[in-house]
Amino acid sequence: MSTHLSQLRISPNDWPSKEYGAKPGDFSKFISKYGSEPCITFAPILDAPEYDGYWGMIYFKDWIRKEAFLSFLEMMGVYERETMFAAYVQEASNPIEDGYYKQIRLISNFALKYRFDTLHGDEYNQFPPQTLTLGEVLWGFIEDERARVQSGELSIYGSMGGDGDDTYEALSFGFMLEDARHGVYRIWSRAWLVAK
Repeated sequence: MSTHLSQLRISPNDWPSKEYGAKPGDFSKFISKYGSEPCITFAPILDAPEYDGYWGMIYFKDWIRKEAFLSFLEMMGVYERETMFAAYVQEASNPIEDGYYKQIRLISNFALKYRFDTLHGDEYNQFPPQTLTLGEVLWGFIEDERARVQSGELSIYGSMGGDGDDTYEALSFGFMLEDARHGVYRIWSRAWLVAK
C-alpha cells in the first residue's frame, strides 16, 4: 500500500480459514442484508432493509472533500473511529471488465466472529486493533488512488474510449455498506466517462 495506508495491517484474503460459506476476503461475494447469500437485485426501494436503518451503495466523484466524506460516513452509521477490524485488498485483473481498479473490504472483529463464524475463543478476545481508524483507512484509500492517477501509476485515460476532446475518463469511487449491524464495509476505485 502507499503512504497513506502504510500502517494498515492487511489480512491475506484466505484468512481466517473457513470450511464452508463465504470467506471474509472473498471479494466475489457481497453480504446480504439478512443471510449469507448474495443480495444484489437492484430494486432500490424494495431492497431497503427491514431490520436496519442503514444499508446501501453509492458512487461518488473523485473531488469529494474529506469533511463531506466523513459526514457521509456518519449519515450511513459507519463507526469511523473503530479500530477493531480486518482489512482485505484486491486489485482487478481487468479493470474495465471488472468495473474497478482496487477495492478494500473492512470487516469488524464482531463480524468475523458472529457473521462469518471464523474467530473463536481467544482469537476473538485477542484480536489486535488497527493503528488507523476505519475512517482514516477509507479516506486514505481515496487519497492513495488519487495519488496513483496523478503519478501515472494508475492509467485511466482512454481506458473507456474517451478521446480527450469530447469525452474523457475521470477517477471515481464506490462505497457499499454491506452489513451495518455487524460492520462490513467496502470501497473501490473506478473510472467514469465525462462528456464535455
